[in-house]
This record gives sequence, C-alpha cells and structure tokens, in this order.
Amino acid sequence: MTPLIWYLEADILPEDRGEARKIKNQAARYCISQEKLYWRSFSCPYLRCITPREATRILVELHEGDCGSHS
Repeated sequence: MTPLIWYLEADILPEDRGEARKIKNQAARYCISQEKLYWRSFSCPYLRCITPREATRILVELHEGDCGSHS
C-alpha cells in the first residue's frame, strides 16, 4: 500500500505507466485523515484501514475481554 499512500499524501506516482494508472484508480476509493488511511465505503462512512498486526491485536482483545465467551 505504500505507493498508494505516497500518491495520496504527495502526488508521487511510480514511473511505470500501468502501475501509475492502477494507483490513480485505487486512490479514488481511499483518503487520508489525521495521518490514518480510510476506505470510502458505498453505504456507510469512512472505514479505517488497519495493518495485520493491528487486526491481530483487535481480535485478541475481543476474544479475551469481558465478553470473550460470547464472541
């Protein structure tokens, strides 16, 4: 996702024209707000993009918390 973030933050595109076109098309579905990447959903507000490490941490918290036996 780094080339996408570079494009959204500083309009920097890869030199390969095909790759640059892909990045431009993808960028229409994303935005950066307060240094966090968000995906523009069709039916609801922006959805925050997270890293695999953050996803694991969130799932661990859900399954170990007070409601762990119900999730």
